[in-house]
Amino acid sequence: MKAVAEALELSPSTVGDWKKRDGQIPERYVGQLKALIENRKPIVDQKMSFDQALAHFGTLQAIARAAGVHPKTAYYWKDSGTIPANSASKIRDLVSLSRHVTRSV
Repeated sequence: MKAVAEALELSPSTVGDWKKRDGQIPERYVGQLKALIENRKPIVDQKMSFDQALAHFGTLQAIARAAGVHPKTAYYWKDSGTIPANSASKIRDLVSLSRHVTRSV
């Protein structure tokens, strides 16, 4: 439900209400959801080594900011040595964007 809410830029409670009411997505959102599904980017289902992220961002706090997580989460990643696929995808997007911006300057 959270992913649907984020994709439609709605509150998760709104989507939860749909489920409680009749389990149906209101017609006005169906077309938008279909378009999002058809045009979605492939999900990169790969973890990232913490050391890779550290080499790019320099600090644990910068990694946490890039992934949008609390620094305690990044400390856990440091201890485990890996960053989960979902957060790794966000970090890869930022790294890719920063390389693109650097090249165009």
